[in-house]
Amino acid sequence: MNSPLRILLTVADISPASGGPARSVPGLARALTRAGAHVEITTMAPIADEPVPTGVPTTWVTVAGSSWRDLRVMGAWRAQLQSGFQAGSFEVVHDAGLWLPVNHVTASTARRFRVPRVVSPRGMLEPWARGHRSTKKGIAWHLYQHRDLERATLLHATSAQEAAGLRRAGLRNPIAVIANGVDLPENAGPRSTSSPRSALFLSRLHRKKGLLDLVQAWAAVRPPDWKMIVAGPDEGGHLAEVRQAVQNAGLENAFEFVGPVGDDAKWDLYHGAELFVLPTYSENFGLVIAEALASGVPVITTRETPWPEIESQRLGWWIPTGADALAGVLHEATGLSPAALGDMGARGRNVIAENYSWSAAAERMLGAYAWLLGRGERPSCIEVD
Repeated sequence: MNSPLRILLTVADISPASGGPARSVPGLARALTRAGAHVEITTMAPIADEPVPTGVPTTWVTVAGSSWRDLRVMGAWRAQLQSGFQAGSFEVVHDAGLWLPVNHVTASTARRFRVPRVVSPRGMLEPWARGHRSTKKGIAWHLYQHRDLERATLLHATSAQEAAGLRRAGLRNPIAVIANGVDLPENAGPRSTSSPRSALFLSRLHRKKGLLDLVQAWAAVRPPDWKMIVAGPDEGGHLAEVRQAVQNAGLENAFEFVGPVGDDAKWDLYHGAELFVLPTYSENFGLVIAEALASGVPVITTRETPWPEIESQRLGWWIPTGADALAGVLHEATGLSPAALGDMGARGRNVIAENYSWSAAAERMLGAYAWLLGRGERPSCIEVD
């Protein structure tokens, strides 16, 4: 019998405000552990908040009085990886994200100790993401990022759409196309019949998420007896910009800003909503979309997400970016009865239950790890150029 695979997952930040990887990396780690692997996480300790429990052994790298950008922290990160690699504790390192110094340190340290390295770009090579702070990223691309990606043993994409983007970037590595898993909440069911009816946006409050389009579209439609709940952490001061747009449109009574939410409150928000709206300009997967569908909530989102089944299986609306397209579907969706929206939501929950379980994601990932270590055949989820 083969011994359990020994896997190190590395990610710069898993604080709740950091976005999808804060949930998907620990989620994968727990699922891999349940599947029989030996898994640990290395990440940076949050500066202000208490570390979030991950459910698996986790090393929080920090240097007193330093941010994660400090060179002393990079040295501590390198030392932590070296310790594990020298001891032979890990057969594979799986790194999430791009552009940051810790990603480069992970690449160079794994190469030094000849540890196979899997990289999950997490959408950070998509056009919108590369265009954001493009000067710094252009420098990083030429200094180390392109070379580090070319030398990765395996790339991991969460959708065929993301995999195609990696090929467009000129990367010829094998790619494992494996979707994130999704927790299936127990409290999905009939939506609240309270008045006003609720639509939900839940994500980071960041320019790429399309919140200004949402305000403009809501102002054009002004659906009667509906409110828009906006949940999630502010990033880069975008909340103030959105609040100003709401005020300028005279929508103060239609929008409710609830700030960052924990897991229990998050699922309560999904359960209380009849619609989920994410008018984003770039997503590699869109974990909140999957969570909304798992909660039985129809979704309105853009074609910049890899969710064509929203349209093909009538789980909601999959539309072009921009306020005009969004206004059209908001008018349609808010005019539907709770029963009609409930039917859409039930289909969405079934799709998630059948296709996006964490156990299935872990089994596919274990097959990919085993293949790159020469301990198994190439699984169907891996494409080679």
